[in-house]
Amino acid sequence: MFRLGVIEESLESLDTLNILKPFFYSQRIENVLEDTSPIWHTNEYHVPDDKIFDLLPILEQRVKPT
Repeated sequence: MFRLGVIEESLESLDTLNILKPFFYSQRIENVLEDTSPIWHTNEYHVPDDKIFDLLPILEQRVKPT
């Protein structure tokens, strides 16, 4: 099992969250005033070992390059 953290504001499109939805575990909200997105929604996902390699190329394409 992998624990995967994804900041929603780091994604090109929130549609990516639909792919991760079956693995959703929890969300926390943080104020990050010094960032261009001052509120971060950090989601934690628990991904089975046999699914992580399918998700990595998708995330690689959909995470903003910052």
